[in-house]
Amino acid sequence: KHSFCDGVHDCSDGMDEHACPEITLKKCTRKLHKLTSRRTGLPIKWIQDGLHDCIDGEDENGVWPTCGFGITQRYASTESCSEVYICQSHGFIQFNNLCDGIDSCGNENEVCRKSRNFYSIYDTPEHSNGEWSLLYCLKGLEKLDTQFIKGGCARTEFSHSGNQVFGKTSFIQLSMPQNPSWDADCQHIYGAIYVYLSCMKLCRFSVPCIISEPVPIDSCLHRFSDRVYSIASNRQLTFLVHNEEDGTYHNDIFPCDNGACVGYTKVCNLIDDCGDGTDEINCTNHYRCHGNNDVIPLPKVC
Repeated sequence: KHSFCDGVHDCSDGMDEHACPEITLKKCTRKLHKLTSRRTGLPIKWIQDGLHDCIDGEDENGVWPTCGFGITQRYASTESCSEVYICQSHGFIQFNNLCDGIDSCGNENEVCRKSRNFYSIYDTPEHSNGEWSLLYCLKGLEKLDTQFIKGGCARTEFSHSGNQVFGKTSFIQLSMPQNPSWDADCQHIYGAIYVYLSCMKLCRFSVPCIISEPVPIDSCLHRFSDRVYSIASNRQLTFLVHNEEDGTYHNDIFPCDNGACVGYTKVCNLIDDCGDGTDEINCTNHYRCHGNNDVIPLPKVC
């Protein structure tokens, strides 16, 4: 614990210093550093949490500098102590976390859409009668006799290499055009729709499947306590998640490199939902900005 975010890379891949929380400006000697007396900051949440993390208990008994006042009063950290955005419902967020696509403030995304002209995306297909309707197979469009859906729409089972798991009993059903020459421009498609079309090789320009491998057995840390371990393609250990509502088992999960997991709607949707960027890094539907690694939709380029 005390090697976490202490300014020293203890893991070979540096993950112990990656995505660190807010660190206090004030420093103390952590228990691990007792012999060296090296002083470092602490994650904000360790202050006054009932556990002694400094060798002299200063994190529980000492006076730690604060900034702000009223509802914005907080411990001073390595992040800015300047202005913050006060949420409509409760609390506040730092300006550098504002408009990051994750609505952590109740009305944050709505404010950002109106003030920054946010790009609206379509990332979740319509669901009815046990199936997900894609693009031209949406209700009201599925009977149009156009070049895209000539021959109508039909139910298709979503399948990719990671789906060949022993014991899996729940499969995603899609309503898709029957036209064999139909494909989609996935440069302007996001979320679950991007996942389905890319992994079924229905995108133009040879878009790679973002979930081409089975879910690793050690993914989704601290989640899915009822997981059932299984094997994929007779060669790799994985696990299934039990759906208590219908008793089925599925593995419709995207594993992040940092051990977290997100649903398909959170993949390739222009938002870093994993926290380490792995849900966006291999997507072809965005432009990655230099310097801050933010991603923007292709129509916003030039």
